[in-house]
Amino acid sequence: MPPIEDKAGALSPAMRNLIRALIIVLVLGFFIGAACIPFFYQSTSMWYKFGVDRILLRTGKVIGMLAASLLLLQLLLAANLKIVTVVFPRPKLIKLHKFNAGLLAVLALIHPLFIFAPEDISTIPLEWKYWPEIVGAFLLLLIWFIFTTGRWREFLQLSFPAWRLFHRIAVITAFFLLALHVFFVSDTFQAGLPRYAVFLSLGSYFCLWLWLRIRTFLGK
Repeated sequence: MPPIEDKAGALSPAMRNLIRALIIVLVLGFFIGAACIPFFYQSTSMWYKFGVDRILLRTGKVIGMLAASLLLLQLLLAANLKIVTVVFPRPKLIKLHKFNAGLLAVLALIHPLFIFAPEDISTIPLEWKYWPEIVGAFLLLLIWFIFTTGRWREFLQLSFPAWRLFHRIAVITAFFLLALHVFFVSDTFQAGLPRYAVFLSLGSYFCLWLWLRIRTFLGK
């Protein structure tokens, strides 16, 4: 068995590769599990769709789950956690964080397009009972606002301190909008394994965010 640490106290190459592989497997498992939920835990909205309409609706749900997963992953990439940075270079994590921001914005945009493709949008009334969808619309706008202000901060003449403060407020706001949207937009998450999985994912995200804010406050 290879040594866990070398003489200098750093992780051995074997242990570094093992941790890297475990992180990759966990992240991939998280995304695969999220993408499988619309297949194994169908909402009642799927009962009335057939053929192409059913495919479009399910595709939209899968895209939505992947977008939500990417939103949660973004904090992990930017958290500067030692267990992650010790096996993945910090510059590559930041580059992946920026790439994922663009991918997230695109997935968040096409998610409702697939969801509403089987419907006649003009016949959908703006009633209070559709508030989860309205929350989703606000979340979409916020995601794109975060993405554009981050990508073109200098062009928009935003100072870094002002942008960072806005970014932190916008991200936690997006988190709460995501929680509301996911839990109430579909009956898939009203009970059972999907609900517990979302609780665990959102709870872990919030605990990590809170710990990072405490760490920043303490100057660590």
